[in-house]
Amino acid sequence: MDLVPENSSSANKRTTAGGRVKWSAALECLLIDIWQEKIEDLRGPRKNSHVYMEMAESMKEAGLELGWGEIRTKLENMTKKYRIEKNKIGPSGGAPSVSVSV
Repeated sequence: MDLVPENSSSANKRTTAGGRVKWSAALECLLIDIWQEKIEDLRGPRKNSHVYMEMAESMKEAGLELGWGEIRTKLENMTKKYRIEKNKIGPSGGAPSVSVSV
């Protein structure tokens, strides 16, 4: 999967002018796939920084250079959004809000 143009001046990092990472839907899906592979390691008794470092390395192999802290923050934010949506739906299984973006 070619996520960043090879001849781009920022070939390894997609950021805004403020330095924040631009997460496209494709990048989020890639991160979720990597997260799924590492979920059991993240649930273990040890600290998780080494797991996030491995995830950052996997993202780098896919063409996007991120720090492990950026990966951790994105996963925390996605988890928080998921829980908020899940609570809105409630036990009845009602319709989610209109602006769902994971």
